[in-house]
Amino acid sequence: MAANVITRETAVKMNGKWHYHIGIVETASASGTETVIPNIPKLGTIVTFHSVLISGSASTIAPELGRSASWVDDKFDQIIADPSAAASVTNTTRTPYYAGSGKLYLRSQPNTGSDNVIHTQIMIISSWE
Repeated sequence: MAANVITRETAVKMNGKWHYHIGIVETASASGTETVIPNIPKLGTIVTFHSVLISGSASTIAPELGRSASWVDDKFDQIIADPSAAASVTNTTRTPYYAGSGKLYLRSQPNTGSDNVIHTQIMIISSWE
């Protein structure tokens, strides 16, 4: 099972909106691994979603975010899915979301193995833009 470290920094409040930086380090990540990201704004905009495969058996990752545990791909609870797998994936499309639980769920989706180390950074603004 993956061991995950999540750090959350409330960096700045500008124009009445909180800007969040969330850093996630996954170790022993496999294709079915899902990481809970707690304490996020229920209503927000994901500004940047960046994941990098640091080491392990995999050669690519295809990270995605959802608003509920064990969500189904291409359905309502999926927020971001990157169509291109690579060793480093960046999505800068501003994506509004509503997560009533105050949680998001990350799947990094390495293409093989269960020994993968993956670093992810997510930037969120606490409003819809």
